[in-house]
Amino acid sequence: MSTLTLFADRLCQTLLHSLWQTLAIVIVVSIVARLVQRRAEIAYAVSMAGLVAAVVCMPVTFVLVSPAFSQLDGINMAGVDTAGEAVVANDSATIPSPTIAAGSSGAATNATAEDAADNRAGTPPAAIRSDKSATRTADTATVSAAMTSDQQQAEPKSAFAQFAAVVAPWIAVAYAMGVVMMFIRLCMATINAGRLVRSASALQDDGLIHVVRSITQRWNMRIAPVVAVTQQVVVPQIVGLIRPVILLPASALTGLGSEELMLVLAHEIAHLRRFDLWAAMVQRFAETVLFFNPAMWFLSRRVSELREFCCDELVCHSAASSQKNVRLRYAEA
Repeated sequence: MSTLTLFADRLCQTLLHSLWQTLAIVIVVSIVARLVQRRAEIAYAVSMAGLVAAVVCMPVTFVLVSPAFSQLDGINMAGVDTAGEAVVANDSATIPSPTIAAGSSGAATNATAEDAADNRAGTPPAAIRSDKSATRTADTATVSAAMTSDQQQAEPKSAFAQFAAVVAPWIAVAYAMGVVMMFIRLCMATINAGRLVRSASALQDDGLIHVVRSITQRWNMRIAPVVAVTQQVVVPQIVGLIRPVILLPASALTGLGSEELMLVLAHEIAHLRRFDLWAAMVQRFAETVLFFNPAMWFLSRRVSELREFCCDELVCHSAASSQKNVRLRYAEA
């Protein structure tokens, strides 16, 4: 088989193995999350580790797996060739060589002596030669039957190997197309986020700017995000890995009080403090590589939910000492 076919064969086996591997990871993560269901931070860390493990399993499996279909075909064909060589060797043993013909006088003398001994023993020479010929014929028939059995066993396996060799490249092409489409989706989301930032207008409210700076100082953060207002988002969100920007919907400035708005800003800053934007990039990469795996999408959705829970807990614990009923007001906001 060609190098491309071998690569496609190994890739297909890797994709098949990733289905049960990711499912096993999801089961383990779910058990741990159930045991620590009141500790969102631990559950999030375990889920994120499971997501990374599911991605790492793919290259490791690709290295460890062997091109089984092609090797199976090679082994079967080798078995047929070996049987054929055995038959040829046996046939050649039945054909007298020139060397033996050249020394026929000595062989004839030995045969005559053996025949004389057999005559003295009371066994006719013709019966002895008939027995030897029958023995050689039986040996040849046994080898031929073994070769036929090997061929019959090799034919269906070889047909399966040929089918796998035809299907595997198409599966590899379909997987590559899916990865490319998911990568384009990720690029489009990045471009859309940049477009939202360019269309937003920076917030000039000194009070909110002071709130943002006080939160970042309380959490010992070196970077204070910029707050911008836009009508193209429905819920607040933070974008930008290098220059983070908090995008607020225009309705948030009029529909929320100062304390509620501060809690909402603290939630977005918590994402920045926890490096959730970088974790989200790892999550998007996992979705791109394992887009075909339902267990991965379940795990990815779980990671997103736990990430929000962790930010909620961080904001509520941070504001609990200065505000009363902070959880109620935070939920209302």
